[in-house]
Amino acid sequence: MPLPWTNEDVVAVTVTYGCRHEMCAQVITGALADGASHVVVIANGVDKASESALRGLAAAEGSAVTVVFRDDNAGSATGFAEGMEQAARGSAPIMWLLDDDTAPQRGSLEATLAVLNELRETVGDDSLAVACARPSRSVQRDLLYGLPPADAFPGGSSFLNCALSDVLRRARRRRGRKEPRSQPGSTFVAGLPCAPYGGLMFHRAVIGRHGFPDRSFVTYEDDTEWTGRIVRASGVLALAWAVPLRELEPSWSQEQSGNPARRLLEAPSSARAYYSTRNRVYLERRSSRHRPAYLLNKAVFVGMLWVEALRLRRRERLALIFAAIRDGEAGHLGRRSFQ
Repeated sequence: MPLPWTNEDVVAVTVTYGCRHEMCAQVITGALADGASHVVVIANGVDKASESALRGLAAAEGSAVTVVFRDDNAGSATGFAEGMEQAARGSAPIMWLLDDDTAPQRGSLEATLAVLNELRETVGDDSLAVACARPSRSVQRDLLYGLPPADAFPGGSSFLNCALSDVLRRARRRRGRKEPRSQPGSTFVAGLPCAPYGGLMFHRAVIGRHGFPDRSFVTYEDDTEWTGRIVRASGVLALAWAVPLRELEPSWSQEQSGNPARRLLEAPSSARAYYSTRNRVYLERRSSRHRPAYLLNKAVFVGMLWVEALRLRRRERLALIFAAIRDGEAGHLGRRSFQ
């Protein structure tokens, strides 16, 4: 039986951009307070105020914090890839990825590491990753309320995460369940098909086997693609829910309407609308197990887009989303400029 990893074996990695240094500082200090031995920060084209604040924080923390400044915001895929590369140069074998708006609570690291240690007794270090819970995410909330991963995640023929069959199936599974899982007993659920970067913990051997995130995704869904590689290679993704991360701000999709078509049309930037659509369509088109169902779900979603775009008078945004759908289905990835 391998010796268990300890807090000293963990290096945290986060990526920030723009003017988000106040939240990022909470992530950095939270990771260190929770026991991480080191924190690597990729500053992805931050502004002057953030650069000054991050340099000051790194100086105050001494050798415990490394900040790498990039001139431009190359996206989350490049940011986390470079963060992993930087972390791999150090001695800590366990990496803990954190978004710049999800801070650890006291005990988050220990709870996630405990699940990693438990599962590595039967799963190889290069085939295992454990996500720390973020209950604000609807899929993770469904898992917390007892849905198995097969019912909580979109089906194999969904379009932009929407499928008619999923709506009915989730409604049946949720009926009658009013309280989340009790915490005593098992502290994790395994068998996830993918996971976000934020809260993900794994051994550096995972990179050796599965590589780094695909930079051509730029941003959005690059974590889905990267963690999906682990699963497709017969690896295991698990969710540890004993001590979840603390959300410092709601995601843009949570702040918008519950209508997924309207969320895209009202996304705060063209880049978000385009990359989130293109990359999701790219993944779904290539993983679809039933083409007629995929086309039906696509037709329903496109109809929703038309209705909402006419109601909101967002014809220009609709054209951008349709371009993203075409690019995703054609496999045209990479960076795009926006006016």
